[in-house]
Amino acid sequence: VITVHSVGGIPLLDAIRVRVPVFKCSACGHLIQSSSHPRRCPVCLGEEFTPAVTWLCEKCGFVRQKETKVKRCPHCGGINTLKYRNVIVSTPGRIILNAAMPKGYPFINEVMTQRSIAKHITQIYMLFGLAETVKVLDKLKDLGFKYSTLSGVSISIKDIAVPKEKYEIVNEADEKVGQVISDFNRGRITDGERHNKTVDIWTKAKNLVSKNVISALEASKADSGGVDFGDTEGLNPVFMMMYSGARGSTEQILQLAGMRGLMSKTSGEIIEAPIKANFREGLSVLEYFISTHGGRKGLADTALKTSNAGYLTRILVDVAQEVIVTEEDCGTIKGLTMTALYEGMTEIAPLRERILGRVALEDVVAPDGRVIVHYNEEITEVKAREIEQAGIRQVAIRSVLTCEAKSGVCVKCYGRNLARGKMVEVGEAVGIIAAQSIGEPGTQLTLRTFHIGGTASTTVEEHMIEASESGILHYDADLTTVRNKHGEWVVTSRRGGHVSILDKRDKRSRTLARHIVNHGAHIKVQDGGKVTKGDAIIEWDPYAKVIMTEQEGVVELADIVPGVTLSEEFHAISGMPIRVIISEELRDLKRGASDKGSAKKEEKILSPRVLIRNEAGDVVGDYQLPVGAHLIAEDGDKVEPGDPLAKLYKELSKTKDITGGLPRVVELFQARKPKEKAVIARNKGRVKYGKTTRRFFEILVQSHLVKVVDAGDSSLAPGSYVEDEVFNAVCEELEAKKKKVPTCEREEEKYFIPRGKHITVLEG
Repeated sequence: VITVHSVGGIPLLDAIRVRVPVFKCSACGHLIQSSSHPRRCPVCLGEEFTPAVTWLCEKCGFVRQKETKVKRCPHCGGINTLKYRNVIVSTPGRIILNAAMPKGYPFINEVMTQRSIAKHITQIYMLFGLAETVKVLDKLKDLGFKYSTLSGVSISIKDIAVPKEKYEIVNEADEKVGQVISDFNRGRITDGERHNKTVDIWTKAKNLVSKNVISALEASKADSGGVDFGDTEGLNPVFMMMYSGARGSTEQILQLAGMRGLMSKTSGEIIEAPIKANFREGLSVLEYFISTHGGRKGLADTALKTSNAGYLTRILVDVAQEVIVTEEDCGTIKGLTMTALYEGMTEIAPLRERILGRVALEDVVAPDGRVIVHYNEEITEVKAREIEQAGIRQVAIRSVLTCEAKSGVCVKCYGRNLARGKMVEVGEAVGIIAAQSIGEPGTQLTLRTFHIGGTASTTVEEHMIEASESGILHYDADLTTVRNKHGEWVVTSRRGGHVSILDKRDKRSRTLARHIVNHGAHIKVQDGGKVTKGDAIIEWDPYAKVIMTEQEGVVELADIVPGVTLSEEFHAISGMPIRVIISEELRDLKRGASDKGSAKKEEKILSPRVLIRNEAGDVVGDYQLPVGAHLIAEDGDKVEPGDPLAKLYKELSKTKDITGGLPRVVELFQARKPKEKAVIARNKGRVKYGKTTRRFFEILVQSHLVKVVDAGDSSLAPGSYVEDEVFNAVCEELEAKKKKVPTCEREEEKYFIPRGKHITVLEG
């Protein structure tokens, strides 16, 4: 036995060297370190193995299989860097744990947390079956009871380690907030922007402190109570409890050792003044008073919402009880395209996890032309890993959402029964299982508010996208841009578009990453330009929507009348004008009810907008201004493509979930009508502006299909519908031959948009 201070960065009391044989899978070449001959390969499920002697290069990680040691590493050229890999450094505890594992299972030489135990149990079930898994679970339970009886962890107030960097981060955030207030006082930003930026700064600061808290706990040793044990103190107990998954979450430890951060009012609005202290340091009177909002709400919610959670399960079961697996295959050709899930730039669910156990809708083909998964075949762990290694970013799968079974769902659309790891059987009550799966965490969601005590859970507003891969940037066909005076490409497509990063090494131009780009965003790289991983490729203003010009010319303000369609106020401190487009109702309120009736008779209908005129005086741009738009451009200003004309500021940021999650789940199941719902085009076609009334703005959408009235000398059938482009091509062809041209009628659909709304489509 030799004393080793750390294994994989984790400090240990003592460590021992263990000789564990290495076996090579004959099918895939995967190396398995196991105390006895492996039964199945965890990668390809192969059953044939050969003993292997392996050497590992400490410098570059190169693995070499040879009976005798080579002096120099063939990969990096390092001398005497190859070490005998069959001997590993482990601990007595890990050896005791491995004794409980089935014979032939790979040697576990890692820190065992709640998650890693679940991962290993799943793997044992897949490789050894149910009977062996039951035995392992029984042995683990016995081990747990035995060693918990022999020893445990103690806890001291000193174990809650406050990171030194915390005070620097808080001071830096204070300076940034001071700068934001200074910008507001000078009239550079609005009050709403000031609030959102302040919330953003403190959210970022709290996230930064939380990272430092975890690393400080990881580095700190357990408090020895003043007794000198030399270098044999164990890990920090608070860190052990959290990291193992036994008790306490990151959020709770952050409140103990980091900072409480922003708190929310009962309405869901965020109190701008954060609580900079933690429970270890103690709260000031003011901080304690701010906390009472969230603390009281937590207690009230726990009492009131527990019954709601049970009721949610009941109504879900009532709705979903008829969903049963009724047939083997419904034969549908519909499905869903699955990709990895991202939240901003962070991958929260890899593609491998999202397609595992599902059935492929079409052949999944690797870039080299090899078929990995055939149509209607289950995507197993092995296949999912192959798809990921091949660099495939999206896979079409069968889904219950597109299942065409007469009643219930079919086996192929449902996929794997996750309880057993095999395909679902006909007769399984999958609806009830789904209802219980959603309802069961309901009680935990209500208790969550109580545990985190009303701290505001906000997210930092994303303002840029960095390249996740190196490659060639490609703009999609639906993306239109103009180059501004700073040399950046500004997105002018009203509905935004997409940019893709293509693999420059692949002849088929495989897509490595795809990003949504919103209207007004700035793209740093031109179409076809090279990008390197980590480069900033897209930037935008997270606090406002920009209405900008696409043409060069001179600004002319139309129907923008101060006091009628424009409210002019002056900033309280800087005295700068704040010009906002107002609605007729607000104007009438300001004017007073007395002269409202007479004014309506005289007034023409005003539609506030910004016109752009070229040198010849012709109108080359016409931009409607919605209610609430802050006017930036002045009459007579010279503008270039990409210059902002007006801004629509986003509403004040509120907490993500006012009451810890459960009401959000309930809301998803209630088909509520949204307050500010969008008017969406029902059919494809071309836009034409119609009449403007006092209350509505009319938009006509001419269908892309035309109805043939008289076929003339063409082969078109009267009464049939053809594409606009096809009809025009036929007409041109017949005109050239001086034959009779067909006639058609065009259908158009009317949409009435309430006045003052932001219209996102242009005429034509």
